[in-house]
This record gives sequence, structure tokens and C-alpha cells, in this order.
Amino acid sequence: MIVAVHQPNLFPWLGFFQKIYNADTFVFLDHALTNPRNPLWQKRVKMLIGGKANWLTVALKASKEQPFMPLNEIEIQALPKWDVKLKRSIEQNYSKAPFFEEGMALAKLFFDHPSALIAERNVSFIKGVCEYLGVETSLRRSSEWMHSSTSNELLVDIVSAVKGTVYLAGDGADGYQDLTPFTSKGIALINANFKHPHYTQFNNSNFQQGLSILDVIFNLGKSAADLFVQNTLKSGANQPVLNA
Repeated sequence: MIVAVHQPNLFPWLGFFQKIYNADTFVFLDHALTNPRNPLWQKRVKMLIGGKANWLTVALKASKEQPFMPLNEIEIQALPKWDVKLKRSIEQNYSKAPFFEEGMALAKLFFDHPSALIAERNVSFIKGVCEYLGVETSLRRSSEWMHSSTSNELLVDIVSAVKGTVYLAGDGADGYQDLTPFTSKGIALINANFKHPHYTQFNNSNFQQGLSILDVIFNLGKSAADLFVQNTLKSGANQPVLNA
């Protein structure tokens, strides 16, 4: 029972969805305290703008009195201004992509969402992409449970809550300093070990990796799901176990 945990990012990259695909249960870490002024992946993403990889960013409301807030309570600032600005940038740079209409239909799950909460919009988009690409992983939210723990202990609590036996860590997992919380609960760790595949980008002759999943879908449509096979864990391929 493989479990992955990650905050709901803005139009996440391919590696984010690979992580979802390789898990039996994926938990959105939506209750964590976050400073909306920081350069968060929950509010920014890289896409090809003018033929170069550039950041697209959504402004979030922040408070001097309360600099850290639960992610699932943070709102987008100055709606609909930021929706229009972000949507226009995507349309101007991808309107001639082979699967533009399909990609924009998914992007509208973010833009047309009635909530001003960034986490709600991001989760809506991510769920839509999973359905579009045929990813059947169970999706949960950390806010479903009460948590008092932090760091590795929090991850262990979340994995235990969904009855997981393996935690699928990001590629920096070998930097964990203390594996005791995992081993004490009988939870193994495996690395995502993601290798970014190349694909044809219609507006770029020099491939740029690490861009939004929208870049992949605009270029490949539903065949983007084929890229998951190159990094799959579900085939039973051996992966490095950090502890067991």
C-alpha cells in the first residue's frame, strides 16, 4: 500500500502526477501552515512564455498580523484580475498547440472554480487532470484528520491514517536525517526516482523540462499518460528502498 503526500501545487509538473500515478493513495497536504508571501509552488509554475521557461504567478492574500496560515485558508488576491492575467498568458503562448482546447478545458477547472481559495482551485485542476489521463489513485486531504505532529512524524501519521505500508518520497528523500519514526511504525520508504522524459514541444526546439503538466497536455493530449510508464512503480520494477 504505497502512499504519497504533497501540497496541492499550481498546475503541477509531470513529476507531481507521476507521484500520484505511482501511489495507491495520494494525500494533499492542505492543512500545513504556509506563508503566502513566500515563493510557493502553490502559487507559481513554469511554462514556455515567449519560447523560454518563465514563471507564471498568482498573487495571494497575506496578513502582517498572521504571516503563516493553513494552506486551505489562503485566498487569491484581487480576483478576477489574476485569473484574467494568468489565463491570457497561457492562451497567447499555447493557442497554436495541437491539443490546446483539451488543455484549456482542464485549466478552466482552476479558472472557473467558484472558490477564491488557492488550494481548492489547485485540487480541482489536479483531480481533473487525473481523470483525463486515466489515473485512478485514491485522492485524500490531510485536513480530513486532526494533526498535532510535524515533519517526519506528520508524514508517518498520514500514512498510518490511510493504512499505508510504504511512503513514496520525493527525490530528495535520501536527505532524511531520522528514519526512526517510519521504521517504528513498520513503514518503508522508497524514492520516486523520477527521470524526466522528453517530448516534442511545438513552440520550442530546445526541450525544456520541469514545466507544468499543461505544457505536456497541450503538446501530447491524452497520450501524455504514456510518459508515466517510463517511471512506473506499479509494474513491480525494483526501486531503492530507504528503509524497511
